[in-house]
Amino acid sequence: WEDTHLQETQGGRYAKQESFVVDDIYTIGHSPCHVEILEQFQVKAYMIAPIFYQDKLWGLLGAYQNSSRRDWQEEELQVLKQIGTQLGVALQQIQYNRQLEETSQQVAKQAQRERTVAKLVPRILQSKDEAIMFRFATDEVRHVLNCDRVGVYRFTPDWSGEFITESVASGWVPLVGPDIKTVWEDTHLQETQGGRYAKQESFVVDDIYTIGHS
Repeated sequence: WEDTHLQETQGGRYAKQESFVVDDIYTIGHSPCHVEILEQFQVKAYMIAPIFYQDKLWGLLGAYQNSSRRDWQEEELQVLKQIGTQLGVALQQIQYNRQLEETSQQVAKQAQRERTVAKLVPRILQSKDEAIMFRFATDEVRHVLNCDRVGVYRFTPDWSGEFITESVASGWVPLVGPDIKTVWEDTHLQETQGGRYAKQESFVVDDIYTIGHS
């Protein structure tokens, strides 16, 4: 609904928590273009009450008469206004419940991750076989992070390197296998002798196309 007046006035009268009642769109004094828009929606009469959410105009609750003009009663307007107010309250409650649920889920995920780490550390420390240790670690990390691949990359003396183990979900090309050896030629890591990782830093990328990579 392209209402230039509401756009230009940022909600107009409704932003001031006012309501509006129209018994007949042809006698209220609307501009021809406004009447034309109402006709497109088959409106002959209407009432509108604001919906406020967090002290801001969120939207409008409208009651429309399409068949003919209508003499709206004051008690009808009060019903509309009261429901509009309650919708705003309900929106806040829904948002609060959603935030509470998200927080609960985050706490549960964090607890699960902490349990995984607690289980993983003793297994790593007790491992006597390097290959088994890395395979167990990558499987557990991929499970707790719910990602497609977890790999271990080992540097060589000249700061090139290769993937020595991985846990990969089905459907993705493996980097490590009995007949697969994946060497990653990263000139930056070679020139900087490990770059940020040599300083014990980590790196997180949400999207390789927006992070600024060359």
